[in-house]
Amino acid sequence: MFVKQLTGIERREARLHRIRAWLSRQGRSDPVGGTPQEHHHIGVSQKRFEHIGTFLRRHAGDPAIQVPSI
Repeated sequence: MFVKQLTGIERREARLHRIRAWLSRQGRSDPVGGTPQEHHHIGVSQKRFEHIGTFLRRHAGDPAIQVPSI
């Protein structure tokens, strides 16, 4: 059983190696960071959060946030 798992891991590593080689040929960087600090890639808009209650009060008249009656 462990042989099958090891083969799967080796295939995955080979696939990642091919993807990284293809990206470098395209002049693009690796989408996964190389250091632990670069591990998580969070966009600026995802860092800014908005309190849902405040958002709902501010947009109370907006029909897009209304819950339809059943």
